[in-house]
Amino acid sequence: MQNASYAALRNVTCEYTHGVLTLHGKVPSYYQKQLAQETVRRIDGIRQIINEIEVLAPGESHLR
Repeated sequence: MQNASYAALRNVTCEYTHGVLTLHGKVPSYYQKQLAQETVRRIDGIRQIINEIEVLAPGESHLR
């Protein structure tokens, strides 16, 4: 996600093991959480996505 057009998605990391991709990180909105999941869904070889991205409360910094 390092090259994502949404700056917030650049803080999302991925972990891949045996066809399972786990997303980690913090984003400012539920929309961006879903966008990250939909972006990786298109990658061949992924059987399951576990989305552990946290949606920040309004005004909360993603750098915490």
